[in-house]
Amino acid sequence: MNRSLFIFLLFLGGCGSGNEPPKGYIEACYGGDWNEKLVGKTPAYSAVIDVQKDQWPKLKVVLEKLAFDNNLEYFDSSEESKNLSMLYISACSNKGLWVHFDKRVWSFEGSDPHSPLPLIASVYIYDNEEIWKSIPEALDGLLKLNWPSAVNTNHSYESSLKNSLL
Repeated sequence: MNRSLFIFLLFLGGCGSGNEPPKGYIEACYGGDWNEKLVGKTPAYSAVIDVQKDQWPKLKVVLEKLAFDNNLEYFDSSEESKNLSMLYISACSNKGLWVHFDKRVWSFEGSDPHSPLPLIASVYIYDNEEIWKSIPEALDGLLKLNWPSAVNTNHSYESSLKNSLL
């Protein structure tokens, strides 16, 4: 399966693995309307972060700091279950910004853990670009400060957000 299809499938899942998004998430992160605000958008910033699961708590702290410093709402929809270890954190503003980190590791009895995509950090600016133009560089700086050799912005994963209603 190609990478574009994998990324499309990730966004079909939205927040979590079938659970409802946290209260306020849709309004804060999508401005209340995924189709109007995000369908067809490509990220202003995208990085593959090659870190192990023991670094996920530190990634949460980094995104919380970005959220605090920029008056953004922070959401942690991460999940840990028998079949899924998932990092899914977001920093958002309904004034036009959605930043999120996503990594999923599936585990099924009798099989090795499976993770078809790397941990990806993305920044989408869908409104008020002037307000948010410094966010991609700020996030890149925070990530490279903490993981100088693990952040790759020249990766081959491409994404364009689709309508999740088929």
